[in-house]
Amino acid sequence: MPGSVLIIDDDSEMAAELAEALTEFGYDTSFLVSSNAAWNAFKEGNRYDYLIIDEVLDSLSGTQLYRKAKLAFELSGSYALLLTGHADLDRSINAIRAGFCDFLQKPISAREIDISLKNIASQRRSGEAEAELPASAAIRLLKRIAKPSASKDDLPSIPMLAILAVCQTYRNKGETLLTKAIASETGMPLSSVVRHLNELETLGYVSRNDASDDKRRTLVELTEAGDCVLRETVRTLQASLVRDS
Repeated sequence: MPGSVLIIDDDSEMAAELAEALTEFGYDTSFLVSSNAAWNAFKEGNRYDYLIIDEVLDSLSGTQLYRKAKLAFELSGSYALLLTGHADLDRSINAIRAGFCDFLQKPISAREIDISLKNIASQRRSGEAEAELPASAAIRLLKRIAKPSASKDDLPSIPMLAILAVCQTYRNKGETLLTKAIASETGMPLSSVVRHLNELETLGYVSRNDASDDKRRTLVELTEAGDCVLRETVRTLQASLVRDS
């Protein structure tokens, strides 16, 4: 299963150590220590099976780098993992939108990265859609950062929280929100968005209505209950992070 791995981290010592350790696991590993160096590597046509990108870089954040590189270059064959020193809801949602497949919190070991890469490879072999990988990783993250203050059964999944967050953003701006726009904002397939919306509507967290000018378009609005559960979940996760720090 091992393939090519590029580590992008401005901590050259840590990047070198991770690269050496992952090489021992059988990966063809290299590392770069700036967003500019990574950008130039992509521009030159260098491609990798896996990208491990630190969120805190130099001129660009890891999320910004990956988002821009995907638009500028063909990176569809690469799967990206985000390294972060602080896993919070906003950062997680941004990473979902950027298309990361997993979020790994520092300090991190090569063994943990190897496990994550094998999980991604297993999902690919089992036929899970590429666009679903970030959502699956987000759910794993939620389970990690919600402990011990809350049961995962008491919290919406992060994909659903991402949808609620998009609804809240559009409501605060006074803009109309269509189902297709949610798919674009979250990076999830439209079929997944519709499935999550069905559950959110059943829970009373969103409402859906046909657009008055076009019955084929569905408008989505955040309800007061949805706004409340989003805010309460954010507070629960933040409190958990404070206790665990």
